[in-house]
Amino acid sequence: DSLVEEFRFMLRELELGRTRRQALENFADRCPTEAVRDFVGTVIQSEEKGNPLAEVLRIQATMLRMRRSVMAEEAAARAAVLMMGPLMLIFSAIILVLLGPFIVQSMESGF
Repeated sequence: DSLVEEFRFMLRELELGRTRRQALENFADRCPTEAVRDFVGTVIQSEEKGNPLAEVLRIQATMLRMRRSVMAEEAAARAAVLMMGPLMLIFSAIILVLLGPFIVQSMESGF
């Protein structure tokens, strides 16, 4: 897994004498995703301010879960809108099949 390799690389940087902040910033540069940037920023800020890291990471995990939930809800809303076109075509075909015999019969009878 590439994330595991990145953490190993970060640990090697720490073993070679880099500060934790430098190793984390390099990690964020190599993995330019929002979640990694948030994680690195949280860890650095927690160290600077002396906040307990475990609590800060718990809060961040909750925020990431909420963000993922919102993204899933948005995807579901988009899917509902995208399904309207095919549903309208299917509905039109069903109406035509159900009313077709009636229309043909009324045209033949002159109604």
